[in-house]
Amino acid sequence: MKTIILWDSKLQFEQIDPTECSEDNFESLAIDVLKHLYPDCYVLDFKPTITYEGEGWQPDLAIVEKNYNYWFVIEVETASHSLQKHVLPQVRAFLGANYGQEAETKLAEGLNISIQQAKTLTRLVPRYVAVVSNHESDEWQKALAAENVQFLTIANYQTADAQKPALLINGTLHPAEKSIGFGTVQAQAQSITLPKTHHWEHGKEYKIKSDQGSSTWACTIESHAVWLTKTRGSIEIPDKSTVQFLIEGKNIQMRKL
Repeated sequence: MKTIILWDSKLQFEQIDPTECSEDNFESLAIDVLKHLYPDCYVLDFKPTITYEGEGWQPDLAIVEKNYNYWFVIEVETASHSLQKHVLPQVRAFLGANYGQEAETKLAEGLNISIQQAKTLTRLVPRYVAVVSNHESDEWQKALAAENVQFLTIANYQTADAQKPALLINGTLHPAEKSIGFGTVQAQAQSITLPKTHHWEHGKEYKIKSDQGSSTWACTIESHAVWLTKTRGSIEIPDKSTVQFLIEGKNIQMRKL
């Protein structure tokens, strides 16, 4: 049994047996915790059928960054579920499947966006998979990490008189790569235009990688638009083409759509 003591108040919290918690109750708790931990994200019910290798699987939640830079598919699991028979097959499906019309409709309804925006989210915006559980397990942690799945645990505690609850959170959800915008090629001006966001700084030069290699682009911000102008050479992308910018750490990548 694990115990938490708040020394200043002399309160003592003992862990509630995780096997006593129903999945519905834990899912409700997980939603509240995720909304608190990630205020820059939408947390929504997300239970489309995801088909992978001939079988259908249903996730539980989605976490979508409010600027649509990245999103997570969340599987909520309690201690009673089997890692090998239940958890791992599901997360493999959520990682490997193509998300179709049902998933797009669920996202469009849950986020109050158009189907086309939902398609962009499922097809182009970086997607991650995470398990949120009340089961603290090194075995689960290692197995999920091997699948490139993130793991966050929520342990429930209460005082002996059951009057005061407490939660112990272990882990965090971290997007390695984010989408930072879609731009349009202006070949004659040797530039790319895209909507203004906080990722770009007026007067700064950015080294951006693409299929053609790494090149330097000067940034100019006018009103609500960002102009990226190539400092040397020509843009080897057809005029009016759409490109996407992705960032990982400080590295920016451009890809033609």
